[in-house]
Amino acid sequence: AMRQVVLRKIGITEENIRETMNSERASGGPDSEAPMWNPFSQPFILIAQVFIRPLRQKFIHSLAKFCRERVQITESEENEERFADAHAPFMYMRTFCREYEFFCLERDLKIEDDRNTIQRELIRLHNIRVQQLLVRRIYGLVWRDPQGVESTVSSASTVSSAMREGEAAALAEFVRQHCKTSSLPGAFIDMETRPDPSGGLLRPGFRPVAFAWFKVHGLPPPMLHGTDWAAKCLPRGATFKDQQSVRKLLRVEWSQGRKPLKLSKVWYVIEAATVALHMLAFVLPSAFCIWSALAMQHTWSTVVCPPGSIGGDPMLRPLLFHDIFNDFAWSPQPSPYQHYTLLFVRLVVIEALTFVGISLLCAFLYYIQAPQRRAVRVIRQLFGLVIIGHLLFNLSLFGVVGTWLG
Repeated sequence: AMRQVVLRKIGITEENIRETMNSERASGGPDSEAPMWNPFSQPFILIAQVFIRPLRQKFIHSLAKFCRERVQITESEENEERFADAHAPFMYMRTFCREYEFFCLERDLKIEDDRNTIQRELIRLHNIRVQQLLVRRIYGLVWRDPQGVESTVSSASTVSSAMREGEAAALAEFVRQHCKTSSLPGAFIDMETRPDPSGGLLRPGFRPVAFAWFKVHGLPPPMLHGTDWAAKCLPRGATFKDQQSVRKLLRVEWSQGRKPLKLSKVWYVIEAATVALHMLAFVLPSAFCIWSALAMQHTWSTVVCPPGSIGGDPMLRPLLFHDIFNDFAWSPQPSPYQHYTLLFVRLVVIEALTFVGISLLCAFLYYIQAPQRRAVRVIRQLFGLVIIGHLLFNLSLFGVVGTWLG
């Protein structure tokens, strides 16, 4: 649900959101499965949402972590001249915030929604220079050939009589020949030629390319002032924004693996706490049940059952605590006797060990983020049933023991 909210926020249409979710389900991604009726089918996610997510949002600085892992920021004064160049790398605030929100969503981190706060934090943490511009843009429209559009319009093509009768028809024909709609985030054409964020290249502007096309075809240049022309010429799905304020983050570019990944100490502590909490929930209670059952076995062996009374077999002795270490550990002299264990104790130990084994298997699948294929979904559903059976068994066990003690 949060992912769909972010997609809507950045301008993705409902149809494209459905297509994204369907492709995610087909590829076995994190959104590939509908909610289950059994909440115990996803116990690790439940623990993360209840206990771990608040810790991450409270103690991990999401913006600093995003910059540390995804962004390359040049802070040296030696490169001031390089970044003063019009063709130097930069990043639009809109692009930065879009990737930042997806980053936080994937890692359950707190999202800072206010862009002014983000700008102040970037300046405080990394001394980033921010430049504000007023631009005119067509969103949802891209060039068919971004690299060769300027050379393409220089070659004349057939001009229909309808195009010569009206400027709007000619402009619509220009858009049809050289542009196409796109619903991808960040798809737009500037009215003026501007530097590409990656640096070193220029993005052709709509106005100069359209003027060149009109000149080649012997037509007067179109009037592109205001917003009336856009309603007549742009295709469905394209939106023109006039005098829009945008911010450029200078000295900022995507790291793309060019710097080593650095994780904070807080991240390691929280991840260790996550594993410890999983062990506390799925291993420690079963270990306590095994210890309690063996303690009952030891008490029965030393108090209730005298030696030699089990079926009259002198080689059959009740199991004691020290027999466990002699038989199953590294003792050089194992006991020559056969040991008898109560059926109740055997049931408790077998059930607890089985539950711990299945829990560790599901924890491993959770840690490696296994794709949600059919086999993994079946294991998760079975694990939910196993948890329900485990809880019923242990509640019955505590009821029986409580009745004995009472």
